[in-house]
Parts: sequence; structure tokens; C-alpha cells
Amino acid sequence: MISPRRDVKRICAFCNTSRSRTEMTPVTKNPVNREVWDRKLGKTFKVNCEKSRDPYVCLSHFPAKKASNPRAKIFPYQNGRPHTRKVEESDTEDDSSTDEEDDLFTDPNYEVEDEYECEGNNM
Repeated sequence: MISPRRDVKRICAFCNTSRSRTEMTPVTKNPVNREVWDRKLGKTFKVNCEKSRDPYVCLSHFPAKKASNPRAKIFPYQNGRPHTRKVEESDTEDDSSTDEEDDLFTDPNYEVEDEYECEGNNM
């Protein structure tokens, strides 16, 4: 008789969240790669790994490719989170710049020649 598969829970060495082992990946044992993981995930991660014989990390701390290929050499995100770019005021459309270079492209009196009207493109 086949016994039902047990869903084994593990605790993430980075965020201390308990999840199914299928949602986790073992921490690399390669010392060179481990240094990169330690640097990206921080001191608490390193301490937690030292406490555990077989530490695991949530797949959510990695790019999506890691879930499809757990043995791939894919490093975790810096600080365990995907990179997000902060939108600053200078990135919005209401930019009221006073640089003369920027004004060159917004000056209604500035004309741009069409590339087909240039002397070299006459056919």
C-alpha cells in the first residue's frame, strides 16, 4: 500500500517563514556561491544557516527561473526582494526643467529636417 505523500515544511533561513519544501530551495553548499548568497541576503541569513544542518530559502527570494530549474546557478535577489526602481519627481511628465539643452527639444521654433529632405538623400 502506498502512503500519501507528506508535505514537509521548512523554515526559510532568510525570512523565517514556514513553507512547503516544494516552495523552497536548499542553500548552496559551494563556498564561493555561498559567499555571494551571504552578501546578498545579509548577516541574519548567514547566522541562521550556521544554526541549521540543511538550511532552505523561499523561492520568492530568487528570479522566477530558479523555480523551474532549482539546481541552476541563480543567485538570490539583493536583500531578498526583486529590484524595483523608485520613481522620482524628475521621472514624471510634469518635469519643468530649466536646462537650455532640454529647452532645445521643446522649443516650437526649432525645426528638424526630415532625413529625406537632406541633400545627400535626393533621388
